[in-house]
Amino acid sequence: MTIRNYNYYFIALIGCLLLTNAWLAITLPLTADEAHYALYAKYLDWSYFDHPPMVGWLQSITLQFGESNVLLRILPWLLGGTIYVTLWLITKHWYNERQAIIVAFIFITSPLAKLLTIIWLPELPLLMSGIGVLFFTRRALIADKFRDYIGLGICLGLAGLSKYTAVTLAVSVIGIFYFEGSLRRLFMPKMWLTGMVAAFMITPILYWNWSHDWVSFSYQINHGTGNEKTDWMNVLRMQLGQLIAYGPFIYGLLWLVLISPISRRTQEDRILLWFSVPILALFSLAALKGRTLPHWTLLGIVFLLPLIAKEAHLRWSGIKFKWYSGIAGAMTLGIWIAVHSILVGWNPGFKDFSHPLKDFIGWSEAAEEARNLADKTGIDTIAIPNWSNASRVSWYARPNKVVVLDDRYDQFDLWFGTLSKGESAVLILSASELNGKTQYVSQFNNCTKANYLEFRDGPTLVNTFTSFICTDYKI
Repeated sequence: MTIRNYNYYFIALIGCLLLTNAWLAITLPLTADEAHYALYAKYLDWSYFDHPPMVGWLQSITLQFGESNVLLRILPWLLGGTIYVTLWLITKHWYNERQAIIVAFIFITSPLAKLLTIIWLPELPLLMSGIGVLFFTRRALIADKFRDYIGLGICLGLAGLSKYTAVTLAVSVIGIFYFEGSLRRLFMPKMWLTGMVAAFMITPILYWNWSHDWVSFSYQINHGTGNEKTDWMNVLRMQLGQLIAYGPFIYGLLWLVLISPISRRTQEDRILLWFSVPILALFSLAALKGRTLPHWTLLGIVFLLPLIAKEAHLRWSGIKFKWYSGIAGAMTLGIWIAVHSILVGWNPGFKDFSHPLKDFIGWSEAAEEARNLADKTGIDTIAIPNWSNASRVSWYARPNKVVVLDDRYDQFDLWFGTLSKGESAVLILSASELNGKTQYVSQFNNCTKANYLEFRDGPTLVNTFTSFICTDYKI
């Protein structure tokens, strides 16, 4: 196959990615995370309680042109496409055209990797800057020029401004320069320059944390360590989540790559492993102590895609591997079709309140109803039990003040504070919170049911929202 044919295949694949993503961006309501980061952009700051500021800073650019759901998804659409092209170019430059097209194909067919180029999350700017760290690390290692070390420092700083787990990139860089170079290279002025540039770029995070009693650092440490007890079932659940999220083909070859002898690896292979293993190990250890989400490992998985493509290329002639590829590919395709079918409205008969799109449906209407009740009663405040639900309500009900009733300190306490004694609020409870409504309504001396909204997908009751007018806050 000629290089021109490979390029045609890539253009077709990226066209497919961008077109389907554009369609999904138009049809899907906002997730809780998307609404939360839109609020970051609305209330710009040097940093935030649960994440560094990059995700909010970049989203604030799109808010200059409007606040529709589609506009809020322009950034992941553009950045996702850029990541896709950059990964293809790096694989083509480091390896060959065939492996590059394999990377492009398995990236677009991975359910989670594709969906994350629709939804705006910190992982996207982290991944883009992480690819920059990968690029400049190899250049600095080979060419040893000052400009590459400056570029490396800038990309490390951008990664740090995107997500705290960027610390694994710094660990990777140190490991690469030590094992692929020498101990002496770690103490060269050029490396000190890299460190100073990166440190300067993350000063907004340091300043914000210093001015807020280091609350974000404390939250991340506590959030990462989780429970005191070790729970191996969490690790198994994490691995199952990875299998479903990234697909059996990627998941199976990922483990094959990780257990293969390092002695047969090229320098490019080892660099990719250095960037992948620390973040995969970090979240595997975190799973022992608490909950992890599949997209948290995206950075490590994407760094391994060129190696997964290489492994697939090398093993393709074997009959066993062809059988594995066929079975894993069919399973991945099945997951991909199922996910996209549900997104377009397929309902095989989900039970009430177990619909996979439950977190998407009804929130804008519930927030609009709460804002109408607030306007009618003259009550400016809307109360929500927890921060994840508060994000969507706060975004759709803006500019109304939204307070969170749980006792955990979070970003909403920084934005809106807490209710004062004697204050009134419109309380919204979704279906999952209605069973425990006593603990919320009991925080007021008087709560009267004001409205009830119900959302269905065919025969399935997806979610309900109950509004209360509550007065005279007690706690």
